[in-house]
Amino acid sequence: MIEYLPFGDYRLREDYDTGFPNANYTFTGQEDDDELGFYNYGARLYDPVIGRFITPDRIVQAPENPQTLNRYSYCLNNPLIYVDPSGEWVGFFVWAVAMAAFAGGAEAHANDQPILKGAAIGAVIGAASFWAGYGVSQYLTTTVFNATEFAALSSTERIVTVAAGAFTGGAVSGGLNAAVYGGSIWKGALYSGLSAAAFVGLL
Repeated sequence: MIEYLPFGDYRLREDYDTGFPNANYTFTGQEDDDELGFYNYGARLYDPVIGRFITPDRIVQAPENPQTLNRYSYCLNNPLIYVDPSGEWVGFFVWAVAMAAFAGGAEAHANDQPILKGAAIGAVIGAASFWAGYGVSQYLTTTVFNATEFAALSSTERIVTVAAGAFTGGAVSGGLNAAVYGGSIWKGALYSGLSAAAFVGLL
């Protein structure tokens, strides 16, 4: 029987059947290294005692969210809501989709449209824009700039990477919104992309 504290440290760990092999994959399904006391998240090792990864995340996924600026933190410092399956994106995907769904539902309500349909459309658009921006940032970091992690980039490369990711995510969001609700897809993509990139640049 295993019970956990919020950040993954053991609250209770009782072995009631000594003949049964010990569980190697425990908190959120991650491999537990008993000798080191860390969880192996694949990309990084995580220390549940201090609630931090022992190495930084490769990129800042959402510079507009101050919680992501600490690249050692786990799940935006809110493990009661989020999980981090790979050790690289701190569950921000779930947060982004939830916010997009909320915005879609609110917009639908304001236009006397079905709220659930608007929320579903918002969630799909949020997921698509997140992965588009994340993919571009990863591509620039690892392929164009040939770096193993975001921290290894120069200040100029970081600006380019973050701005390009923000522009791409914003463009996908603006274009899809225009396609669904009417309007010029190209204008929607351009204006939304430029707005997102400019917003990140102001931080």
